[in-house]
Amino acid sequence: MTEEPRFVPLEFVRYSDDEQLSRSRRFLDEMRRRRTVRSFSREPIPDELIEDGAKTKHYYVRESVGIAVGLLLASLHHAGVATLTHTPSPMGFLREILGRPENERPYALIPVGYPAAGCTVPVLDRKPVDEILVRREELPTQ
Repeated sequence: MTEEPRFVPLEFVRYSDDEQLSRSRRFLDEMRRRRTVRSFSREPIPDELIEDGAKTKHYYVRESVGIAVGLLLASLHHAGVATLTHTPSPMGFLREILGRPENERPYALIPVGYPAAGCTVPVLDRKPVDEILVRREELPTQ
């Protein structure tokens, strides 16, 4: 029998237009500094950083996994650690190595730590926002 969902009031803070823009720009600046790192130091990080980032409740497993990975990466970056997103194919070996149940499907390996001294990352050329954003007024009318 499926349990009916429970509801609680939304805890939502409505910020002023200026505060919204300021928060958005600070987050954008933070995320622009997030990079995949392939060279990690051996210095351990607190387990709580990963645990806090992994506390994403899921409803639609296939759809939620990608969203959860993105939130985990953003959370870990915001906490001050580096990550590497790796999606080897096939992934079944990971379930076997970790002794996870057959119904679980690995999605990504995400090594987490501090960057090694002297770590470098490639220069990224990003598309201008006008090439990836469709504004409401640009949508076809019907």
